[in-house]
Order: sequence, then structure tokens, then C-alpha cells
Amino acid sequence: MNSVHVPILLATIVEALVEPFLRLPKEAPPHWIIDCTLGGGGHCAALLDTLTQNPSLQRHRILALDQDITAIQRANVRFKDAIAQGRLKLIHSRFSEAVEHVRSRPVLGLMADLGFSSDQLEDPGRGLSFMSNGPLDMRLDASRGNSCRELLSKVTEFELEHWLRE
Repeated sequence: MNSVHVPILLATIVEALVEPFLRLPKEAPPHWIIDCTLGGGGHCAALLDTLTQNPSLQRHRILALDQDITAIQRANVRFKDAIAQGRLKLIHSRFSEAVEHVRSRPVLGLMADLGFSSDQLEDPGRGLSFMSNGPLDMRLDASRGNSCRELLSKVTEFELEHWLRE
């Protein structure tokens, strides 16, 4: 299960996130970059490569969150070596819950690539695509809340109209 998602502004984002780490004193403890929306892992992979290639950055770590369990499962396979080496930690969580996971870590960088990923749009089982049939689910985290189909079966016409107008 490979990702088809292409990360946006890859070089620019990596450069912006890594630059503060270059200014840390050598005796500073390891710091963390938080990737709030792991998705296909494109930004994470580029950040790991950059941290690994520069000896002065190798002590730093990445914490990656995603509410999409499929993204976490795919990343567990893709990044198994970095995870085993302690350079990357993956957490199935919404980015709105990030503070719970970073509270005890010194953080020097944070990124969030908001919106749907190509992986989610191209998966007919998500119910997000206009190009293929699938269940009317539309959740990024299928372990939480009701599917769109369940929600629509319970909502009144008036409530639906209100949601669409607002």
C-alpha cells in the first residue's frame, strides 16, 4: 500500500523547519519537529533525510500524528528503520490533540499540511471521491463518530438545509 500523495512546498518547508535546529548549541538536548498531518509521509521522509545527512542534526527527532489509521499503518512500514532507531515516533491522533503528545518534549518545529490527501481522495472506500463509487463514509478517522450515511439517516431535512446554508 504505497502513497500517491505529493507533498506541497517540500524543499521550502524542510528548509524552514530545519533552520532553527542549525542554530542550537551543540550541547542542547535533542529537540523535536512535530508533523501534525503525516498523510503519505512525504514531508516526514524529507525531514528524516535532512536530519540524518547532517551530523549536527542527527540527535533530533520527529513526532508525526495523523487521525487516519491507514496513514499510520503505511508509515509504520515505510519508516520502520527510523522508528526502530528512535528517530521517529508515530501516533494515531488528531492534530488538535497534539499538545497531549508534546507536553514533555522540547519542540522547535511544527507543520500541518491541512486538507485531504490524494490517498484519501483516491480510495473509494472513504466515500470522498467524485470519481468512483463507494460507501458514504467521509470520515478521516473511521474509529470516531458516525459515517455520513449514518448521520444523514438521522438528520431532518430542516437540519440538513441549515448545515448546508451555514
